[in-house]
Amino acid sequence: NGDLSDLTATTAHQFVFNFCLFNARSIVNKLSELHQLIYDRDDECCFCITESWLTDEISDGLLDPKHLYVVLRCDRVTGRGGGVCVLIRNCMSVKQVDLQKKLAY
Repeated sequence: NGDLSDLTATTAHQFVFNFCLFNARSIVNKLSELHQLIYDRDDECCFCITESWLTDEISDGLLDPKHLYVVLRCDRVTGRGGGVCVLIRNCMSVKQVDLQKKLAY
């Protein structure tokens, strides 16, 4: 019809997904900066961290002590460096997919 009221009605419920991506080169020695970043901003939904350098000795609770985020990680198993970590606000519905299992033939 070309009626703009129809367009407004269908787009009124759009959601803006903001995210922040950064290379940490070890997030463990930058926890206070991480906490300031994730707790002082209320407009970001997701934080993606490359080169997290996390190991299984570092708990998710150290990354998010207030438990406001779902923490997804893929730590490097051997050696030093590497790894990725994603923090997604609890208000988001999250499902982790294990690509290793999905890609295995």
